Amino acid sequence: MPSSQIGLMSWAIAALVAAPLGETLSRAVGAAFMQSSLNYTYSISGALIWLAVVLALSATAGLLPAWHAVRLTVRDVLTYE
Repeated sequence: MPSSQIGLMSWAIAALVAAPLGETLSRAVGAAFMQSSLNYTYSISGALIWLAVVLALSATAGLLPAWHAVRLTVRDVLTYE
């Protein structure tokens, strides 16, 4: 599975888990420190920015090893084995 697909799946899972977990943590922190509930908002623009970051990092993680492998000579590859 390409690294970009893995990055996309991890972002999707994290985006689904972030909303309920963030709201729960917001309530807990508000109750513990301020004895009131905090206002929780889920930022769609933040999630989309994070998607762009995840896709860029996962593409880089897949392309850099491939780029280094392409630069090897046949002799180098055969002597590595």
